[in-house]
Amino acid sequence: KQGIATKLLRKASSFLKQNNIKIIQAWTRDDKFVLDWYRNRGFKKKESYYHVFTSGNECDKIAKSKIKNLYICNTFCHYLGNNSEKIKNEFERVHECSLFEKEI
Repeated sequence: KQGIATKLLRKASSFLKQNNIKIIQAWTRDDKFVLDWYRNRGFKKKESYYHVFTSGNECDKIAKSKIKNLYICNTFCHYLGNNSEKIKNEFERVHECSLFEKEI
């Protein structure tokens, strides 16, 4: 934790401001340390959706192959609905992906 990311953000913000850019956006997953980092630097959460990773039998809940003897072993999906608790309970690997914005 040497503050490199914060220094980069300051430098980028200065450059962007000089070039008449008004907003910085960043997408990130649900790592508490990272979410806190953005919030502590003035970013506001604007929206989110969920990454859903499935493997094995979980794949059968959402997809079936149309090709004989071709089996779906893993999937990576985006969930945009309003029932995130159901998705979190249904699948083992679910991560919220959030958009943060900061006005500069």
